[in-house]
Amino acid sequence: MKVLKRSEVLIINSNLEKGASEWKESKAYAQNDECEFEKFIYKALKASTGIKPNADDKSWQKLRVSNEWACFDYYLNTKASAQGEIDLTFKAMSANAIYLNGVRAKRLIIECLDTSGAVIESFEKGLFDESVSSWSEYFFGDWVEKDKAYDIFYECKSLSRSRIFRVRASGLDRVEIGSIIAGVAKSLATTLYAKNSISMIDFSKVSTDEEGNTQLEKGNFKRTNAFELLVDENELDFVMSELVSLRGEACVFIIADNFECLMNFAFLKNHELLLSKRGKSVISIEIEGLV
Repeated sequence: MKVLKRSEVLIINSNLEKGASEWKESKAYAQNDECEFEKFIYKALKASTGIKPNADDKSWQKLRVSNEWACFDYYLNTKASAQGEIDLTFKAMSANAIYLNGVRAKRLIIECLDTSGAVIESFEKGLFDESVSSWSEYFFGDWVEKDKAYDIFYECKSLSRSRIFRVRASGLDRVEIGSIIAGVAKSLATTLYAKNSISMIDFSKVSTDEEGNTQLEKGNFKRTNAFELLVDENELDFVMSELVSLRGEACVFIIADNFECLMNFAFLKNHELLLSKRGKSVISIEIEGLV
């Protein structure tokens, strides 16, 4: 298993529209006007001038994270979107890996750049092409149903402490990225498959009116995973220390990188050490995804 801790991100270039113009101290705002301030979109509750949106909740209402920063927040149900292509260049301190959640596009390109902008390495993936298994399915099958969101994990092969990432997703009328987590990925231990379980918490709602008519409203969900790790005794203190350091922190848990369902942006809910093998130990892990 690997754990990817996110680093602070500095956006260098972006083609994403913020969704509203930046707040200006000298501008007079009328009621219901919207502006962007420190990564968030605010709506004016009353006319004002010179009142910062984050300073007075009677003058401003925080609506949402701006479109430019939506893929860098902590929630999987928010997303950044653009017409035709998303092109983002950003820096993440000491990052050696990147995870993208909820990518809706036909093609994805990840480039690792040095400080001069030269490409060190690149990764390209055709998302739509992989979901269609044959020509007959393309022409006669329900391939539209396979226009789904993808999760991608990429670990850099080159060594660098000053790495810049460029992410380009393209090919659809409306391209979306749910989350981008760039940071330091560490390998902790070997994942055991024997007791690996995948489940989901569903936030869909069932409502019934006075006449007994029932409606089902599809809601968000979050994935949960429970699994075991096999740890050598000489690595036990290191692994336990790393797990303790993860408390209260959102991370990407790469249980296995060959299945999307075994990669989860989540928090560590519980871990338990089982001293059951000579020379090796088993640690049971339970994680819960972020909506």
